[in-house]
Amino acid sequence: MKTKISLRAFADLEAIYDYTRDQLGRIQAEIYRENIDDVFKLISQQPEMGRLVSTDLKLRQFPLGKHIILYRVTADAIYIMRIKSGSDIRPQG
Repeated sequence: MKTKISLRAFADLEAIYDYTRDQLGRIQAEIYRENIDDVFKLISQQPEMGRLVSTDLKLRQFPLGKHIILYRVTADAIYIMRIKSGSDIRPQG
């Protein structure tokens, strides 16, 4: 299934890369970015694998390291909405 990345998620990716590069170096930033890309591919192959967090919005989340990938599944694509720090996500309930 095709994967599309929102502008906000793209900005999140850039911020994560910049932060990781500044804190841990360019090589580690590139490795983490590759890990994110691998998760995008995995989600596109198995879109239902992420935990459903909103039935109204059909929003799912998938953890990666200290981050949570938030995405929506539609009939024609996977929409990556945000990539947030796990500490930024409010518990449901």
